[in-house]
Amino acid sequence: MAPVRNDEGMTGAGDSYRLYGELASWWPLISPPGEYADDAALIDVVFGSAGAPVRTLLDLGSGGGHVATHLKRGRSMTLVDLSAEMLEVSRLLNPECTHVQGDMRSLRLGQAFDAVLVHDAVDYVTNEDDLRQVIETAFAHCRPGGLAVFAPDHTAETFRAGTAGGGGGDDGSGRQASFRERTSDPDPGDDWILAEYEFILRLADGSERVASAPELGPLEAADLEDGVTDWLDDHDVARSWELAPVIVQAGIGPDKLGKIAAAVAEAGTGRSGAAGAPEGGDLPGALRWLADTVETEMLLTEITDSVDRISALVSAAKQSSQLDRAPYQVVDIHDLLDSTLAMLAGKIGDGITIVRDYDRTLPQIPAFPGELNQVWTNLIDNAISAMSGTGTLTIRTSLDRDMLLVEFGDTGSGVPAEIKDRIFEPFFTTKPVGHGTGLGLDISFRIVVGRHHGDIRVESVPGDTRFRVRLPLTTGDGRRT
Repeated sequence: MAPVRNDEGMTGAGDSYRLYGELASWWPLISPPGEYADDAALIDVVFGSAGAPVRTLLDLGSGGGHVATHLKRGRSMTLVDLSAEMLEVSRLLNPECTHVQGDMRSLRLGQAFDAVLVHDAVDYVTNEDDLRQVIETAFAHCRPGGLAVFAPDHTAETFRAGTAGGGGGDDGSGRQASFRERTSDPDPGDDWILAEYEFILRLADGSERVASAPELGPLEAADLEDGVTDWLDDHDVARSWELAPVIVQAGIGPDKLGKIAAAVAEAGTGRSGAAGAPEGGDLPGALRWLADTVETEMLLTEITDSVDRISALVSAAKQSSQLDRAPYQVVDIHDLLDSTLAMLAGKIGDGITIVRDYDRTLPQIPAFPGELNQVWTNLIDNAISAMSGTGTLTIRTSLDRDMLLVEFGDTGSGVPAEIKDRIFEPFFTTKPVGHGTGLGLDISFRIVVGRHHGDIRVESVPGDTRFRVRLPLTTGDGRRT
């Protein structure tokens, strides 16, 4: 296999690559799902060679879920990716699939599947140790006799350097996107290839925005600013110390400045470009104009991102508190769970993996949604505390005879057997003084049992604690919603 070269390595791919973060919503336009039909058809042929039908499928590194759109029919699929933003894109395309945020090198779901697929995400594996871990993950999730299918974009035996392009999708709002790719093998003696991408993103109003550069650490930024300042001084650009920080924020270093200088020189004199731009040949003026444009665009982007975050938080708060809704209503339990997770995202942190194992076919139920959100908050908060910042929280929904079951499973220290019968008592807590009132589970019990005529129980051993909440599907007079 010939992995794609990237200096960050695979670690933190969900954070280091802008495509898997702030630009994830563009992915269906950059590489539309229809373009994966041929790949999926070939994978289906491989599945057909299995000794038994492939009905359960784990997709490691599923990205935006484009391959899954072609493979999910007649199958139960679990999609895993490191990028939360890409998983959100996939949920829109594949709402019936289970989505898990996790690292395909270390993930362990405790489940066995008929087949495990590692598609082109394997290209981000940049060393043999990481590859070994991915293979171990795949086989740890295969049932006896199951399949593990690896489908990289390139192999050492068949690689050919070249250029390609794609995209051109339109989401109906007027946004469009396309890309160009160049692949090469700078050193045939090693096991790397170099893949370079250019993305063209056009907004609904036809404009193209200047996107922010990847974040640099303090030392990296300082070193790059020094280099840019020296370059500006060498080219007689005044007030270099003011321009350098803005230029570095745009991801421009001395090498790119050299290309800019060449382009400005080629433009000659007496010609102007965009409105407000200096005349061709004026390098200091061109760089000041560029810095002003970048700084303005970054401020606008920061304002837009802040408004989006505030809007999302307010929406989650309204959904969680239900202040603008009737106190008793018919609800989708999954909406309540997701809004609670959104409210607690900051407390959950990066060390805890959230697994949403939802049965989306469950009916809506009559409930007091604001009160149920309080139950979810208490149970999730307890799970976070039990795991001390590291572990897996699994939230599972299913039908349990004539009740809807919501199960919260965590990999924390567990509830000791000698106190398990007391945890629903008022004021009973195992937390240190000042860290708990002992009322959370008591209130949860009263809401579930007293207000909803349901049931709440716990099963616990170290490393596997499960709180099970059962809620009726019908109203008090027996009418099904």
